[in-house]
Amino acid sequence: MRSRQSLPLELERMICEYAVFESRDTTTRIIRVARRFKTWFEPELYRIVKRMGLHQCPTDLDKTVHKPMRGGMSVLTWELDASSIRRFGPWVHHLFLQHRYELAIFLQHCPNIFHLEFGSYTDSDCVGMIPLLEKLPLRRLCFEPCSFFEGRLPYKKRPYSGPLKIPFDQPMFHGLTHLEITTYRREFSDSDYGQLALLPRLTHLAFNGCCWDPDMKVDSVISSLVRRNQRIKLLVIIFESEWHFKAAVPKSQHRDNTRVVFLTRVPDGELDRDIGRGLRTEQAFWRMAEAMQQEAVEKGGQPVSQS
Repeated sequence: MRSRQSLPLELERMICEYAVFESRDTTTRIIRVARRFKTWFEPELYRIVKRMGLHQCPTDLDKTVHKPMRGGMSVLTWELDASSIRRFGPWVHHLFLQHRYELAIFLQHCPNIFHLEFGSYTDSDCVGMIPLLEKLPLRRLCFEPCSFFEGRLPYKKRPYSGPLKIPFDQPMFHGLTHLEITTYRREFSDSDYGQLALLPRLTHLAFNGCCWDPDMKVDSVISSLVRRNQRIKLLVIIFESEWHFKAAVPKSQHRDNTRVVFLTRVPDGELDRDIGRGLRTEQAFWRMAEAMQQEAVEKGGQPVSQS
């Protein structure tokens, strides 16, 4: 949804001119207050930037451009306005992106982002963004690591040449307290995710999009993480479900562990309504998991079912 003027600009100007003519003293005081209001509250309008499909806020980040077409024709479309981002970039704290091609311009002009979430569907990796990400004061991150480090085109050469398939030893992860990993690949092993136990500040970890498969060894990864990192207070496993089937939460050996919470993502359910909304910036599943954890603690460690 794009911002629209409720009144024509000429009419708005006429109204203001009339107000000034009728009461200059009152108008002067209003202008002084308006200036302070702009100074105090304009940054708050840009604390949270969401570029998630239909969910766009603020709504003044784009500009209209004429995109050339074949035959000398052009079409009017929208694209990100870099000049706007340069102006308000230092105010942005929370960034939610659907398309990774917009990530570079935000990272260049938004040095104070501590909560970053972006979509996983891309045909290119983000290895080139690592130096920019390392400069951010990141505390919360949601991403899909395989495509982040490798891209999604199988014929492309793997851009990251480090020894680890998913190098969570990068400095960009060292300040994280909350990490949500979207798992779209079947590979799920301790060799890939066991190093998460070494992150010095991590207290909340979630794997979103899991399918219970013996080959994925989800239980062994859980065992490794909760045993090796006592700082992890909450480990959330979110299972996917099809439109006509509700995924069954497995009989895990960790069902009685109050540090581990299992959730099921049901289409059109509360978890699916996270995109583009939520209680300010915290996704619903964190609140749901913390409530279930607290209930389990109060019941003496008995497992609690998701309602």
